[in-house]
Formats: sequence, structure tokens, C-alpha cells
Amino acid sequence: MEAGLDIERFEKDLDLKETIQGIEDDYKEAKQSYNLFGVPSFVFENDEAIYVKLESVPRTEEESIKMLEHLFHMGLNMPYLLELKRP
Repeated sequence: MEAGLDIERFEKDLDLKETIQGIEDDYKEAKQSYNLFGVPSFVFENDEAIYVKLESVPRTEEESIKMLEHLFHMGLNMPYLLELKRP
């Protein structure tokens, strides 16, 4: 799956102090406001948030969309669901 990322620009931007500072600021805000610690995460209108840990990315765009829709639905409509874990 192609993300359309300009690798050359990405690598240049990573070398900029402003980019790293911006990432750090976003991380601190997410952690303070929503108690988030990783990506991907979802934040809902009621300010509740969920973090999802993936072993790998889905194989197709269709599979990715389906997975995200299911996760979003569970996070939004099942507040009693705290954790899903595989051994």
C-alpha cells in the first residue's frame, strides 16, 4: 500500500529542530489531554480516547478501512470494553 510519502522531504524535515519540537509538543498535549501514549489512537467527541497496538499493518487498503471502522465503532459505542489482547 502506497502512502504517497515524499521520502526525501520526510528525511529533511526530520533533521529540522522545529519538526522534532512540534512532534514533542503534540505528544505532550495528547498525553496531558487524553492520557495517550502511542499511535494509532482515536479521540472521540466526548474526549474519551483509545490506543490500538498493531502487530503489523493490514494487507490491503480495504482491510485497513474495515479494521479502522470496527475499532472506531467499538471505541465509541462500547465504553465498557477496556482491553483486547492476544497471547
